Amino acid sequence: LDNPSIFLYRNTYCFNQNAFNKTFSDRLEYKENFKVLAFMFGDFMELRKKYGYALSYDIIGEIIKIGHKVYGQKRFYILNNYIFAIDIGEENINEAVSKINNLIKENIDFYDKRIKLTPHYCVLHKGENIKSLGDINDAIETMLFDVYKKTSELITYDDSSILDSHIRENEIVRILREAILNDGFEIYYQPIFDYKSQKYICAEALVRLNKIEGENIPTDEFIRIAEKHGLICDIGEMVLEKVCRFYRDSNIKLYGIKYLDVNLSVLQALESNIGSIIEEYCNRYCLLPENINFEVTETAMTSDDDFDKISSNVKDLISKGYNFSLDDYGSGYSTAMYFAKIPFNNIKVDKGILWSAMTDKTFKIVLENTIRGIKKVGRKCVVEGVENKEMEELLSEMGCDMMQGYFYSKPLKEDQFIDFLAKENGVNK
Repeated sequence: LDNPSIFLYRNTYCFNQNAFNKTFSDRLEYKENFKVLAFMFGDFMELRKKYGYALSYDIIGEIIKIGHKVYGQKRFYILNNYIFAIDIGEENINEAVSKINNLIKENIDFYDKRIKLTPHYCVLHKGENIKSLGDINDAIETMLFDVYKKTSELITYDDSSILDSHIRENEIVRILREAILNDGFEIYYQPIFDYKSQKYICAEALVRLNKIEGENIPTDEFIRIAEKHGLICDIGEMVLEKVCRFYRDSNIKLYGIKYLDVNLSVLQALESNIGSIIEEYCNRYCLLPENINFEVTETAMTSDDDFDKISSNVKDLISKGYNFSLDDYGSGYSTAMYFAKIPFNNIKVDKGILWSAMTDKTFKIVLENTIRGIKKVGRKCVVEGVENKEMEELLSEMGCDMMQGYFYSKPLKEDQFIDFLAKENGVNK
């Protein structure tokens, strides 16, 4: 209270994140037990958009009044990201939750509008996995932000699986940062088969994290974590540079490869300077624009704003001669407007449609009409996930241009990829 600018939430008498940090770092230092009940409203940001900032601050003020009324000023905190925390001591969890819920229902009522907010709670005890203040704050955010989206339960307890997941995520973040600094990634190439020429004319570049202490960290896992922690653009640039260097040094055109596919993450595709970054690497390694084909997933364009930004960036690069594919088509909720509005060169159909078409007549019709529609608007059709001859024959009957999957080859290291092309495309090394 003697330092309101440091320890009080703006324009209130409620303790803030700094005060919470000071209190619980002291608890850890003196090895005191504690129990924290934290809660947030999953629908708060939507309500803020709907009714405006003024109302949202009124709601925060009312929640602070409720907290102070029940627990007093010294035990109630508002943390970052609109999370509220209570130092509840030995109080019964269910009784505390019931008390807060009832007061929220009675008091959150403004401007003749009934504001309905659903609080999600988590309970955190001092335990073996809580060794630092960072562990406390991270555990609260992990439980509230990650878990409430995946469960209908309104109270989440700090079971070991949640905290273990948090610890693993932090460890992978550390590994990724080290890998970015120390070139800890490797690129594999999965050949793509052109049915008309019966040759392999391109391949998709796939990033792999080098084994760490004998463990292979799955690509889906580390990419998700990289996106969450702001590392994906660094990884994306590193992949692009490695692909450009490989294209130049291997003289891969001699083996029948026209271009290599490189995935652009959502965040990369949204960057205002993505065009200059791509041009810099291509110029550095003496590549022409048509030597690299960039893949953007349809699920990247989850909002109108994202669609407009990505569309503008893609169109600008296409005008300079770069090629683009719409990846995983059919895996999201979009319509054909994505490839109708943006002049993608290729449309890559998600493997799920092909796999379902092998046993379901309805999906077979969907697959056939999808391929026909893509070709009618003048785009090349690529289908992923081809695993056997039966799938290849079905796709060839439907007029699919190119096919990718384990039937042709798994992703290969650089030297394996060159050997594969020399054999399959009939080129002497």
